[in-house]
Amino acid sequence: MYSFPYFTSSPFLSPLPGVNWQTAFTVLEMLGVEVDPAYKEQVLRGAARQAEIKREKKLKKARQTEESLGFEQDNNFAMIIGYTSGGRGYVKTP
Repeated sequence: MYSFPYFTSSPFLSPLPGVNWQTAFTVLEMLGVEVDPAYKEQVLRGAARQAEIKREKKLKKARQTEESLGFEQDNNFAMIIGYTSGGRGYVKTP
């Protein structure tokens, strides 16, 4: 069994930039490396928890920004005035 000693100080960091843990474990298993199932489960749960925390922080920040501006916005438009019956936004552009 291999336990990734390089990552023991922070086991939930991504193994390499741009590679997630699930992919890393899959590749290691394809290469014939035995990974302790308990360790794998612990790392995957921790990574999922970290992703959820990051997502919640991002949503909270977006809500705070929207509230402080006093109008709704999204990734495409700076100021959404209203919505059509089909759900498309009316926007104000500069």
